[in-house]
Amino acid sequence: FPVTIRKRIEVKFSNYAWKSICQLVKSIPTEVHWYNCVYKEEDAKKTRITYVIDDILILPQQVTGVTVESDGKTFLNLYQEIKDRYAGIEDAEERKKTINETLKLISCWGHSHVNMTSTPSGTDNKTFDELIVEGPTQAPKIMLIVNKREEVYLEVFDPEIGITFLNPPASVEEESWSNTYVEDAIKNKIKVQQPVSITRGQIIGTAGQVSHS
Repeated sequence: FPVTIRKRIEVKFSNYAWKSICQLVKSIPTEVHWYNCVYKEEDAKKTRITYVIDDILILPQQVTGVTVESDGKTFLNLYQEIKDRYAGIEDAEERKKTINETLKLISCWGHSHVNMTSTPSGTDNKTFDELIVEGPTQAPKIMLIVNKREEVYLEVFDPEIGITFLNPPASVEEESWSNTYVEDAIKNKIKVQQPVSITRGQIIGTAGQVSHS
């Protein structure tokens, strides 16, 4: 039977995360994937749940027009990425704590659909199912698909309440940002292979849009 949620559900992108995603998607002529940190926030009156998508982590990958291939060592690569990022923390215990806390937050898997609709494929759904099983236990899991028109598909699974939300309202926080990390990743981590032609047939569905607050 249907479940009624008497709370407003929304997704909010940090300005850094959203602009980094858009830069990455528009700079690469093929599909590409990335990861984001997710924070779950609830207002004082317990009437609203906000899933905040922040930061961006781009791993080494080989991409074509319709596929993304990593080296099969996603967790190890994420760990190394975070370890390198916090290498400047001198205290070893503090550095270890920061790395572990960050790893627990990496529960948004994002990828691009280039010029196609942002509707997920069967492979996308399978990959997201694996993230739900293998990712941080209590963290909200998000599948994010963005195309070059900035059309968005969002699927949010919250294990604390056992419900999946499809395309909840999404917005972007306005703040300053730097694109140095993304520019470096585009140059050094993403290898673009010759695109492959493919016929997808009819796709039915409406893409979401992200509003700017």
